[in-house]
Amino acid sequence: MRLSELKNKEVIDIDSGMRLGRIGECEVSIDLTSGRLIDIMVPTEDGFSLFGKSGIELVAWERIHKIGNDFILLSANGDVNR
Repeated sequence: MRLSELKNKEVIDIDSGMRLGRIGECEVSIDLTSGRLIDIMVPTEDGFSLFGKSGIELVAWERIHKIGNDFILLSANGDVNR
């Protein structure tokens, strides 16, 4: 999967069923020694903000359960069956 394919996917927490946000221009953290993806940054949309975003949540790669066509499903505690 290319990084550009993550753009515009909605991020859903499967434990609570809550929508955390939609990935825009995706930013990631990568371990340069191993090339492994560490986490992705998800803009959150909770509350009111003058610029439409109220913050950013770092989502650890271990929390991601599934990446589908339109959604990224994750578990809050990272305990997912792959």
